[in-house]
Amino acid sequence: LDLSHNMIAGDGCAFVSAGLRSNSSLQALNISGNCIGDVGAQQLAAALSPNRTLRILRLADNGIRKEGGGALGLALTENFTISELDLSRNYMWEDGAQVLSSAIGGNRTLQCLSLASSGLRRQHVQPLFAALEGNTALTDLDLAANSIEEVGVALLVATLHANHTLRSLDLTFNNLRDLGAQYVAQGLEANKGLTFLSLSDNHISEHGARKLAAALKAHNAVLQTLDLSLNGLSEQGNGDLAARLMMVGGQLTLRHEPLRAKHAHFVNSSWHV
Repeated sequence: LDLSHNMIAGDGCAFVSAGLRSNSSLQALNISGNCIGDVGAQQLAAALSPNRTLRILRLADNGIRKEGGGALGLALTENFTISELDLSRNYMWEDGAQVLSSAIGGNRTLQCLSLASSGLRRQHVQPLFAALEGNTALTDLDLAANSIEEVGVALLVATLHANHTLRSLDLTFNNLRDLGAQYVAQGLEANKGLTFLSLSDNHISEHGARKLAAALKAHNAVLQTLDLSLNGLSEQGNGDLAARLMMVGGQLTLRHEPLRAKHAHFVNSSWHV
């Protein structure tokens, strides 16, 4: 059921939530772009606990903040059917990071989660990444367009070492720079799960690319697609990466940057909603 961009707001969300409580057939619900706010998110959260059929829930761009995010986090500790959840473009992380992160750590059915453009900053990531270390269900995580930065991504190293379930990780536009790329490289050294990684638009230079190349060459034969587009890398700078990825059967994604056609593979890395 697609109700996106219909000006439902909090009042209309009350009716949707009431329907979810008794519905036993609906499997996908999209109410993105409806300004439901914290009130609407809390109403939906209350409806999710008894619901046992909904699999996909898309709540992007709804003005959900800490109260709504916390309520949804608590609902995820009781709901065991939601497998895809889109919370992108909702600034819910201030003071609400711990509740949502704890829910992610304990949930065993959520497979795809988008937190893109959700106001996630470096001071918020510790509980999230710690929760991911013990998660054995999540396979697709979109953290694009946040402010994780080098300090935040340093905490990702232990997560990538411990978690072998995650297959796709999008860190596009997080101001990681070369030091952040180095931390990611350290994480890749022991990771046996990731097949897709986007580091697009992160101000990574050829120095950072070399660190990634060394990690892939020496330790990682699993990663298949690495997106380094919009980082200003020259063809010489990404040569080692391209060669390594071709050796393991992977593809190097470099959109809009000079790379020989035989190495280029264009991938839309966005999380579809």
